Amino acid sequence: NEYICYECGAIMDRDENAVANLLALLN
Repeated sequence: NEYICYECGAIMDRDENAVANLLALLN
């Protein structure tokens, strides 16, 4: 379960903290 962060080009584990951090950055 990995996804690519297209804006930063990183491959991260898809976990709740990563999702929360991405949502925080988008907002």
